Amino acid sequence: MCFAYVDEADHETDGEDGVESYIRLPHMPKLRGLNLYEAAFNGDGLENIPSIEVLDLSGTDIGDDSIPTLSTLTKLKQLALYDTKFSNEGIERLRRSLPSCNIRW
Repeated sequence: MCFAYVDEADHETDGEDGVESYIRLPHMPKLRGLNLYEAAFNGDGLENIPSIEVLDLSGTDIGDDSIPTLSTLTKLKQLALYDTKFSNEGIERLRRSLPSCNIRW
């Protein structure tokens, strides 16, 4: 099983203005687990991890606009979304579209 972990040191600010650059996930078709806890991530590249089963996006800038892409990750079994930009309605939409996934929010 293939898992990946990204920590705070894996992203950086863009120059002197302190603007944070976001991680874009590369194509990883066999990746099964990914921890992006508090990483600079806004949902870019979620379509590149179709086999993901365990995903922690807690503390990222991901929100309701990522629901269509997250809904395509049908192999998801566990999804952590603590301290994200999801609305209550967005979480309910995700739960309906991913009924086999344990979503913690």
